[in-house]
Amino acid sequence: KVNISQLFQEFKTINLFYYFLAVLSLIPVFLVRTLRWKVLIDLVKSDIPLKSVIKIMTIGIFWGIVTPGRLGEFWRAKELTNSSGIPSGVSFFTAFMDRFVDFLVTGTISLIGIIVLYLKFGLAAKWEVSAMAVFLVMFLSFLFSSKIGIQKIFSFFIRFLFPSSIKQKAEDFLSDFNKSFFDVPSKAMVKVLIYGFLYYLFSVFSYYFIALSLNIPVPFWFLFLVVAVLWLTLAIPITVLGFGTREAVFIYFFGILGIGIPYAVAFSILALFLNVLLAVPGAFLYIVKK
Repeated sequence: KVNISQLFQEFKTINLFYYFLAVLSLIPVFLVRTLRWKVLIDLVKSDIPLKSVIKIMTIGIFWGIVTPGRLGEFWRAKELTNSSGIPSGVSFFTAFMDRFVDFLVTGTISLIGIIVLYLKFGLAAKWEVSAMAVFLVMFLSFLFSSKIGIQKIFSFFIRFLFPSSIKQKAEDFLSDFNKSFFDVPSKAMVKVLIYGFLYYLFSVFSYYFIALSLNIPVPFWFLFLVVAVLWLTLAIPITVLGFGTREAVFIYFFGILGIGIPYAVAFSILALFLNVLLAVPGAFLYIVKK
C-alpha cells in the first residue's frame, strides 16, 4: 500500500544535519545502558573492568538487533560467565534484570501513553488500556512477589521443560538466579531504574531527530509516549529486525496526527537504519573474536 515513488521522494529531502544528530544520540544511549548493566554486574562481582563490560554489551546489542524480540541479547550472560567465571545463573540474572527494567519503564510509559492518547484524541482504545494495565500489574507482581512463589514457577518449568539429564544443572542455574534476584538492594534498584529512564529518554531523542530530518511534524511528547508502545511490540519475537511490526506501529500512530503512510514508513526505515548502525560495532567485534 506504500507509494514507493513518494517514499523515495521523502528520502531525497532528508536533512542530514538532524539525522547526524540522531546518529550521535546513539552514543549516550549506549553508554547509559552499559552503565546500567555495570551496576547490576557490580552487585555480584565488582572487579570486572568497564572496558570488558562495554565489549560484551556491544556484541550483545548486535545479537539482540538481529534476533526476534531481541532475545539474542541474553548472549551477554554466556559471555560474562566465560570471561569472568561468574556462575551462569548469576550472569543470566544481570542480563535478565537489564531487560526487565526496560519492560518496567516502557510498560509504565505505554500505559500512560495509551490513556493520554485515548483522552486527547478520543481513540477507541479501551481494550488496549485494559491490556496495558494487566501487563503492568503482572510485572509489578513479579517484581515484588515472594521468593517461594518464584521458586514454584521455576520448578514447574524445570519439571516439564528440562530433560532429566540436565535437570540438576538447571536447578543449580535457577538457584543462583533466585538468590541474585532477591539480593538486589533497594538503592541499586533505584539506580538502575533511573538509568532505565535515561536510556529511554535519550532513545526518544534519536527518534525525534529522525522526525526533524524528514520535516515530519511530530511533537516530542507524542514520540515519548508512542516509542514505548513500539518497544513493547518489538519485544514480541515475530520478525527479524522488527520488519513489518515497526512500520505498522508508526503508520497507526502517525495516522492519528494525519501523517501519511509514506512519511511513517520513511521514518520507520531511518529508525531501523539507526539500529543497524548500532549493531555494526558488535558484528565487527564478534567476527574479530571468532
